Amino acid sequence: MTELFYHKETIAPDLSDEELADLFYSHLESENYPGALTVTQHTINTSPPFLRLMGTPTSIPNDTWLQGHSFLSTVAKYSNDLPQAEMTARELAYNAPGNQGLRIDYASVLQARGWPRAAENELKKAEVIEPRNINLEVEQA
Repeated sequence: MTELFYHKETIAPDLSDEELADLFYSHLESENYPGALTVTQHTINTSPPFLRLMGTPTSIPNDTWLQGHSFLSTVAKYSNDLPQAEMTARELAYNAPGNQGLRIDYASVLQARGWPRAAENELKKAEVIEPRNINLEVEQA
C-alpha cells in the first residue's frame, strides 16, 4: 500500500480525491493520527478554496478544499482534541449554512464534547434543509 500512495516518503501528487479519502480513513482507522494529519495537510495545501472555470467570471467552491478542512476537524475529534475539532467544525458549518453534512458533523463534535442540547439544536437547524436525510436520522438516534 505504501508504494501506491507514497512516493519517496511524500504523498503521491497524482492521487484522486477518492484515493486521498481512502488513505486518510485508513490512517484514521489504524489510529495513525500523524499520518492522517499529513494527508490532511497535503489536501489543504494543494487545493485552493475556489476554482475558476475558463470563460466564466465567477469561481466555484472547491470540494477538495472542503474535504481537507473536514478531515482536519475529523482528525482533531478522533485524536481527542475536541476544542480544536469544535472550532474547525463550527467555522465550516457557519460559513456554509446550506451544507447539511457540515451541520451534522458539527453536531457530532458537540455531542462528543458532552453538550447534547447544543448538538440537538444544530441537528434541528440541519433538519430544516432536508428532513429525511439518513445521516441526520442516524445522528439524531
